[in-house]
Amino acid sequence: VFAAVRAVLPDVVIQPTYIASLPARVTAAAACLDEHEPAVLSCPASLRGPLQAIVAERGAITLQESHGAGSGFRLATADGAVEVDATLESRVDTMRPALARKALAMLERTP
Repeated sequence: VFAAVRAVLPDVVIQPTYIASLPARVTAAAACLDEHEPAVLSCPASLRGPLQAIVAERGAITLQESHGAGSGFRLATADGAVEVDATLESRVDTMRPALARKALAMLERTP
């Protein structure tokens, strides 16, 4: 089940609803870092355009395209000491135990 979820994540990040949520997601990630500390936001090519405009408003953040960034983005201090993983893969991993319990409960109810 989780492999199937992960397989569709690259398609999710190009949906208008996800793109519209990016300013809030970047703001939340940036709140975890010092406001004036240089940071690097890594993202897949599919998010470079939408994130470029968001990052342009924040002087201390530079944008870096990364094939290994996952579906979403990662924001890290320039020295790499702190990283905020804002990828959908990370969110799925965080929610995995709760999702697994729900899936198991649904399977137990199936005749």
